[in-house]
Amino acid sequence: MNVHGRRTAVVILCLGWAYASTFSTNALGKEGDQLEQKTSGLSAKVDAWIKEGGNPMKVGPLGDKLDGYIKNGDRANAEKTADAILKIVNVKPVKREGPTLQEKANGLPAKVEAYGKAGGDTTKVSPLAEKLDVYIKEGDAAKAEETIDKILEIVEPKKK
Repeated sequence: MNVHGRRTAVVILCLGWAYASTFSTNALGKEGDQLEQKTSGLSAKVDAWIKEGGNPMKVGPLGDKLDGYIKNGDRANAEKTADAILKIVNVKPVKREGPTLQEKANGLPAKVEAYGKAGGDTTKVSPLAEKLDVYIKEGDAAKAEETIDKILEIVEPKKK
């Protein structure tokens, strides 16, 4: 796999795993008991919500923040962030037409790699992969999906 393919693979893995933060409250000691109750089962709730069609990019950045707050012992912000995640995942996601962002992202690195092996110009994909990385880190699902669509247009052009 070339450098761009590996970078894209890492970006796509972030989509799937960004929300799966560790919710250990050891850094908070006894003060973390209430937080531990809030985060207990949170990962399972997030997984279920995503399987129902929820967008992982809505909770991914929050999961990263929660993990950081817990590691730093910032109980107040950790609780606020856990509440924000719960507020999102406790609402049934709206079903949409066509594939979800996660479905579009699945297999994208392999498609880019196959495109390159078939002689495709991966320099067309590289700038888009870099933008995708930024949008994922910012939690901008709309721009991330738009960028994935552009990448797919390059690596899987529709036959006319």
